[in-house]
Formats: sequence, C-alpha cells, structure tokens
Amino acid sequence: MPTLPTEVVTEILSRLTVKSLLKFKCVSKSWRALISSPEFVKTHLTVCAHQRVVLSEVRDLFSFRDVQYILKDCSLNSLRNDPVTEALDLYYPMYNPQQNVCIVGSVNGLICLAIRIMTLWNLSMKLFRHLPDSGLRVSGDSSFVYGFGYDEYNDDYKVVCVRHRFLILEDHVVVKIYSLKSNSWSSMDDIPDVVRLIKPCKFVNGKLHWTGVLSWANNIYGGFHKDWNIVSIDLEHEKWGEVE
Repeated sequence: MPTLPTEVVTEILSRLTVKSLLKFKCVSKSWRALISSPEFVKTHLTVCAHQRVVLSEVRDLFSFRDVQYILKDCSLNSLRNDPVTEALDLYYPMYNPQQNVCIVGSVNGLICLAIRIMTLWNLSMKLFRHLPDSGLRVSGDSSFVYGFGYDEYNDDYKVVCVRHRFLILEDHVVVKIYSLKSNSWSSMDDIPDVVRLIKPCKFVNGKLHWTGVLSWANNIYGGFHKDWNIVSIDLEHEKWGEVE
C-alpha cells in the first residue's frame, strides 16, 4: 500500500485538534513519534494560534461594583468571513468573573494571564502553570507592566515583569524575567533611566516592545521632561534597547 510523504502527513495532522491527535498516536509507532516530537508540537501550536482568537470583555452589570471579567473564544476564519460571529465564554484557570483578568500576551498557542498570580495557559491542551512569586512587592507608589514572548535560540518562553516606583530617585525601575525552562525568575541589570513604560506590550522578532518615557525630571520640584521612545527587551540576551 502506498504511503503519504511525511511532509504531507505532518501538514494534515497539524490541523487537527489535540483530542484527535491523542487518538492518532495509536495508529502506528511512526505517527506516535511524529506527534510527540518537539518540532511537530511547535508546528501544531503555531497552526492552532492562527485558527482562533481570545478576546477580553468587561461586563458592566448596572453598577461599578457589579463588573464581570470574561474571556471569549471565537474562530479567526469566522471573524474574517462571517457577518456575525459567535464568541463563547472561556473558563480559564482560577476562573472568577468578579476578578480582573488580563491577557499579557500569546505566543505559539500559549497564553500568559495576569489574575491574582501570573499563569501560563495551554488552551488546546487545557493545561496551565502558575508562575512562582517574582519577589516584587506592590506599594502605593508602584505600578507594574508585563510582557510575554518566546526565546527561539534557547527554545524558552519568558515572562517579563517591570516595576516602576515614582516617589524615589534611585532604583525606581526593577525588571524580573521568568524562564519557563528553568521555572525561575532572574533580575535584569543595566536598566536605563526609564520613568514609565506604557501598555500594551508587543512581541516582535524576539523582542518585547513598549512605548516609554525615557528621561527623568531635572529636579523633583521642577516637573517632568517627557522624552518618548520605543524601548525593547531582547529575550535571548536579556538586554534593554531602544528602537532608533
């Protein structure tokens, strides 16, 4: 019996659901090896990521105290081509509609959520991992921004947490980077004098990008001089940069 080339089999299988792939692992040893390979997992995650859209919705239930935070899931193809698209409620890890949930970012089918704690969520596999404590503490003069991306060289997913403090002049910016491969946080050195990063974060070509205010006031009573620029963090080298 003639067999299909491996490239064709990979193309077909990569478009199936995770539930179907688990069944097809039993077809043969070669299919099991193919479906379990890191290369196929990456391909499948990428294909799945371009088939669906996850949306964040805030529902106002008649008063500012009655607000629900909902995640919605819909087909990208339907969103592009149909006049009306049905979006279904997603029951994410630690689901609580009364608690604010923020989508930090999505890469290769993995979604990073900020709920009470940072969480990485594989929507297709219905698996998740809560990140360990970064050690950064919230204070009255602090704010946080986050980013999520993929370090292709080291085959590692990374979460970046940036804390700003506005009432002190020294060490007012702290950056921590989480590595999924090591399941740990590390500190990033050589941070420039950034007053504030502006949400949202964009992941492009291995770097996380924010709009940032780069200059500090000449003195704390004289007001701020705002010098806007696009700043980035290279996830492979874990280095800070500016877009020229």
